[in-house]
Amino acid sequence: MYFLNLPNFHPNRGINTDNYHKAVFLSSVDGLFERDQSVFNYGGMLFPFKEIFLREEHFFVSEINLQKLFDPYNLDQLLRENSFPVNPELVEEIKAQFFKGYTDGLQNFDREIGSFFFSLAPAEQLKVLVDFMNYCHHHLYFEGFVIPEVLYSLGYIQACLVQSYKTYQNLSKLSVKEITGEPLIEATPVAEPPVLTLQNTVVQTNGIHKIALKYPADEIIKLWQVLLDIHRCKSVAILPFFKTEKEVENLLGELFCVSENAGVSLPDREHRYYELSSDYQPILCLLMHATYKLNHTFTRIKLEPYSALLKQSFSAFQGIENVADISGNITKKKDAGIMLLGEIKSSKYAKNALKILAKIKDYRIKA
Repeated sequence: MYFLNLPNFHPNRGINTDNYHKAVFLSSVDGLFERDQSVFNYGGMLFPFKEIFLREEHFFVSEINLQKLFDPYNLDQLLRENSFPVNPELVEEIKAQFFKGYTDGLQNFDREIGSFFFSLAPAEQLKVLVDFMNYCHHHLYFEGFVIPEVLYSLGYIQACLVQSYKTYQNLSKLSVKEITGEPLIEATPVAEPPVLTLQNTVVQTNGIHKIALKYPADEIIKLWQVLLDIHRCKSVAILPFFKTEKEVENLLGELFCVSENAGVSLPDREHRYYELSSDYQPILCLLMHATYKLNHTFTRIKLEPYSALLKQSFSAFQGIENVADISGNITKKKDAGIMLLGEIKSSKYAKNALKILAKIKDYRIKA
């Protein structure tokens, strides 16, 4: 049971809306606000909340009716008392009442999740968080009654859902090896790589096929450096993993190789396996697909070896059984990756990446 100390809330019946007789009632021009029947998508690729601004403050909302209400471009789709337009002043008042509960919910999250939570093993903590997120999602339903106590409770529960989602994402980023104190990145011993010649396009090292870069390696490096800023995207919950340009070069040295006369070298690195969340799929698909497109003119290597590198190198793709499935979906995923770059287009790394991507005609990106 949760929220036993939250006024106006019953653990079984949820938020009490009995005091509705004197309340303003809101609805959509299409009819009454309906409950969201979908399951909360805590493990999906996209960030499941919409950011809302209130003067200097901001908060996140997943409840679908409140998202509509707080969207200034949707105001003409709302009604007050089934007949009258909803004015912006009323919406701001509702935001303020909601935000009071939201602030308290963030502060009281530890109490709501329970002190026992912090003594559990990480695997058990994840199970508790899933249960708590589903509970919060179930009780987040704005029927349309503008009752201060109801709005406070909705804000409180929404904050707990946001905080539990954040905790879940951070905890799930840890691999089993990291939880037990072992390194996050597991190095796999490889045989001494063969000498690369201009004729080589794929070099096999103990089951891992490094792909030869014939396209200028310095541009491939600049392209992949966008990994340093991808965590700034608001639509996905990505924690920073690659923190220096050298780390990105090391990654590329584990995936690709260049000839001695290429002008730009990559470190000759042993292959490693990176524990990254599934939220990394779009950007990794974009970077690998773009590398394939840029390199294809010179090497004519098919897409599958590039997709195989994704499967062999990043846990973000561990839920996908076949390399062919990665290849089949990579175009759609790379489009999502391009959208992520649009969120951080002020970043110098994103600017460099977009300039390089603009050279690929199929992408239709303006430099």
